[in-house]
Amino acid sequence: MSKNYTSLRLFEQFKDAGVISKDVCNNLCDKIGGLLQQIEPRTVEDWSTIRDKWDFAHVPEAERVIPMNAANLCPAPTEVVEAINTFRTEYNQNVSQQERTGAGALAIQEARHAIAEELGLAAPVDVEAPIPDVVDLAIVRNASEANNALNAGYSQWNPDGQDNIVIWDQNHPTNYNAWWLRGGRTASEGGGLFEIRVVTLPTEPSSEDIEEAFANEMNDRTKFLTFTETSNVSGIRIPRSVISNLFNTAIGYGCHLHVDGAQTWGAQQVNLSSEAGAADTFLKCHSFSASSHKWFCGPKETGILYMQASKVVNFNPSIFAYDYKITIPEWDDLPASARRFELLGQRDDVNIVAMLIEQDFFTGIGQDVIEARIRELATRLKQKLNNYDWDLTTPIDNNLSHGVVISKVPDKPGQPSLYDYLYDEHRIATSSSGGIRICPHIYNLEEDIDNLVSAMNQWRG
Repeated sequence: MSKNYTSLRLFEQFKDAGVISKDVCNNLCDKIGGLLQQIEPRTVEDWSTIRDKWDFAHVPEAERVIPMNAANLCPAPTEVVEAINTFRTEYNQNVSQQERTGAGALAIQEARHAIAEELGLAAPVDVEAPIPDVVDLAIVRNASEANNALNAGYSQWNPDGQDNIVIWDQNHPTNYNAWWLRGGRTASEGGGLFEIRVVTLPTEPSSEDIEEAFANEMNDRTKFLTFTETSNVSGIRIPRSVISNLFNTAIGYGCHLHVDGAQTWGAQQVNLSSEAGAADTFLKCHSFSASSHKWFCGPKETGILYMQASKVVNFNPSIFAYDYKITIPEWDDLPASARRFELLGQRDDVNIVAMLIEQDFFTGIGQDVIEARIRELATRLKQKLNNYDWDLTTPIDNNLSHGVVISKVPDKPGQPSLYDYLYDEHRIATSSSGGIRICPHIYNLEEDIDNLVSAMNQWRG
């Protein structure tokens, strides 16, 4: 059983290395192995069995808080949390450098490979084969750190101030405001290290509108084109076909295309391979960032940054410390790969193991199954809101949206906000971003959607 999953194999390797006891290893393998067995096969017919893997589902109904804000933070499955807490206690008993450079380094390497395999960046390996070290994918602390690694670390600006970047006005602040912090200014502001060109999409844009809006701002002095794959303030999704076309345009201008995948990883299938895959999964870019704590349902303060090796030399890491093997490179001989973004000093090794467990969990269900379920719930939500005349900012078209659903909210002076009302009166956790933001995940059921819309209608009156 334990040989079928990377995380369980890792626990056995920790046991063999003397990092954890035999009893703890057996406990971890039983707990996580039992979880993974229960989600096989990949076809899920009863989503309540998946929901039951989260502890909120077992809280008395009157006290239960229903999570519907995956764009911000997701809970992890109960067995994952319990196993990691057990592992953390045991891991804390041996803080030797031998262990950290041995088993600890192995954990990061295993997690990186498992995630890279799901993202199309690594090939599967035989059960008994050693895990290759993937160099194009860095495990960082979150998408915010990854985004800042780009805007703070780029070292190829021309001194004449005529370079430009093209960004979406719906980018996350770490990929929007941060560019001003790094010295950029709009043409009207003037005097910047580079020009910032901000794209505002038309109301109800088509795929063609989106592509044209970005492409029209680019020229041979454009150093970056960067946008969020799915907006957390409107729910608009940049279609994969548009991203592929913009990538080709970027190549023509010698421009770096960076995609913020905070609302993508864990919610959709993503293929970052240099070889074109299926049109609905292929996401072609020079770099891609995401956080573990959102749709991936992983631990906080872990995330990923993918970058093509050919682009890495254009960036200096914003943090210079030892790597995951506790070695420090020469300052003028940094890794010529995404590994230079892992020079972060001491890591939370246990949380990185949690990433590996979560990847096993998602792989067991199937990322394609997860994507389809999120789409199913979001479609139900959009249709119901539309039927009750809520003013959606998120497109109905699934090609232009996915799991992030946002509606405008009417003014109701003298009464609690809809955001507070849903939480205080109905114990539903959402976000007030853009009006009301609702992001269902695989731990939600159809009844959650129906109860939410009913509560919204009650508030509106």
